[in-house]
Amino acid sequence: MFGSDEGDIEKSAAESSEGAVVIETFVNIRIVASLCMEEERVQRYGKALEEKHTNNLCKNIIEGTSFGLGSFFQMYGKFL
Repeated sequence: MFGSDEGDIEKSAAESSEGAVVIETFVNIRIVASLCMEEERVQRYGKALEEKHTNNLCKNIIEGTSFGLGSFFQMYGKFL
């Protein structure tokens, strides 16, 4: 075979072995199963986002104020 390496021959032999075929089959099965579950996962992700971000206004105001005051006191201390 002109232009081919021994590594190419070994690689093609390894790809056509029984184990390689089984592994490729399992990988493809996982891909198909993941694609079938995509719509369900998108819905669950949307519900989780809605549940996580309810009534956080008060908490965000307190955290933002404390962060701002911390920065203010650091800068105030530098200029004294």
